[in-house]
Amino acid sequence: MPTVLRFDGLRGVIYPNDHRPAHVHVIGRGREAVFDLNCPDGPTELRENYRFSSREISRIETKLTEHLEELARHGRKFMELHNNFELANRRAKDLQAAIPWAVSARYDREDGRIVIHLSSNVDLSFSPHDAQGLEKAKPSQLEEIEISPSGFGIHFPKLDADLYLPAILEGFLGSKTWMASRLGQAGGKSRSEAKQAASRANGRLGGRPKKESRSGH
Repeated sequence: MPTVLRFDGLRGVIYPNDHRPAHVHVIGRGREAVFDLNCPDGPTELRENYRFSSREISRIETKLTEHLEELARHGRKFMELHNNFELANRRAKDLQAAIPWAVSARYDREDGRIVIHLSSNVDLSFSPHDAQGLEKAKPSQLEEIEISPSGFGIHFPKLDADLYLPAILEGFLGSKTWMASRLGQAGGKSRSEAKQAASRANGRLGGRPKKESRSGH
């Protein structure tokens, strides 16, 4: 599941369609921050900050450090809390200035599509059947959609499913492995349908032509 950690009313999210290096989005209370994990030994490093105070960031880093220590074989104490708070704020502002962010999101029952209204005043839509975590969703499970404070995270609470908007804008509606699997399924289905069509055509023509038997003279 994308939500890998919960603490103090916050969610730690790793989006399945996001990119390397390994990092976690911490979301809650109308705020969001992104931390590089620097696996396997850490330390965690604040990369982007959307509205958290420096005190909250310190608390979050402590919790993430505790989580990493539980998972790592050779846990060790991490370095002191980082002093790049202002840098993270600037990075967040630069990213929001460079990439359209979500203003609103809804499920259109009539068209059967997720519609995201962007800050660029453009509507982006896609079928939930084409997105990882939403493939088998019922319409009632898609009615509630939340947007993270950065405007880049799209959360479906009833499914605990998350998608990352910048990746969607690049055409990724799931992890690379998941998308490759879907392409393979689509290719297999196309080949199967082609075989069925050829079989039907042969049937209309009386079946496959018989091979002529060779006779010696």
